[in-house]
Amino acid sequence: FLEQVVASDPNFARGWTLLGQSLNMLMTGRVVRGEVSRDAAEVIEARARAEAYANMAIALAPDHAESYVILANMNMAEGKWQDAMDDLRQALARDPYAPEILNNYRNLLRALGYLKEALEVSERLNLVEPLLLIYQRLRAEVVAANGMTDKGVTEYLRAGGGTRVGDLQFLMPAYAQLGRFTDAVEAMSEGGNRLRLTSGPFAEPLVEAATEVLRAAANKSEPPSPLPDFEGALSAVYLYTNTPERMLEFMERDVKYGPTRSGYGFLRAMWWPMPSSLRKTEWFKALVRDAGLVDYWRARGWPDLCRPVGSDDFACE
Repeated sequence: FLEQVVASDPNFARGWTLLGQSLNMLMTGRVVRGEVSRDAAEVIEARARAEAYANMAIALAPDHAESYVILANMNMAEGKWQDAMDDLRQALARDPYAPEILNNYRNLLRALGYLKEALEVSERLNLVEPLLLIYQRLRAEVVAANGMTDKGVTEYLRAGGGTRVGDLQFLMPAYAQLGRFTDAVEAMSEGGNRLRLTSGPFAEPLVEAATEVLRAAANKSEPPSPLPDFEGALSAVYLYTNTPERMLEFMERDVKYGPTRSGYGFLRAMWWPMPSSLRKTEWFKALVRDAGLVDYWRARGWPDLCRPVGSDDFACE
């Protein structure tokens, strides 16, 4: 339909914007599902077309902010952090009160470790759009990442909670961090139901094993052994085993596969719920170097929890 739109009106900037956005999302979805590799010729060609469409929209309507958001999302998907940040700032310069632009900006700041700045943007977003619950739940995650886990849980539940996926990604590690393991097990159960629906029978043993780890933590007993390979949100349960560093295995796979294939899900976890002990390891430092984050920090400024050491090293808290 969008191809018909731009064919009938080639000067309609928003039509080109939405066409580029749709093409990019379509191809990203295929890559994430494993239907095609991220370096396949059709993926490269589709992304080039999507970028061209966004730039065409900008040429037709230079003040159209949404086109810059598409470019930002594409650059973030490729790990081009500086380009992504520049694009979002271009979008904000054109529409500083657009909720979705502020949301994208907040999420990128958080991902790159600028937690206090992400919280400030969350406050701006709340003033502009106080009713959309997904924004409120994402704000709760930023609150927790700024060291206010209890307040984050309160805000998350006030914003509806109970999204199942959110139970697994936020409530489960938040409750566990607060020592509320019974609540963490319940959140695991709710989130696990969603995981079972989307991942089928292969998710069942993972959810059961993760639940047993939390129950062991609640009882202050030894967790089950051996453990399966936990990924994504489930990797947080490693923190309550004898090998908490295994949480970094998930991150390592994420970096290895690359942002287009994996979505760089570890960016969601590396500042919270990951504890400072793991951020102090050489393993963590190698991972953020490989992800291109250190180069960005040196150019843009260091995030809240990291600082330079000498001329070629750094430390994170």
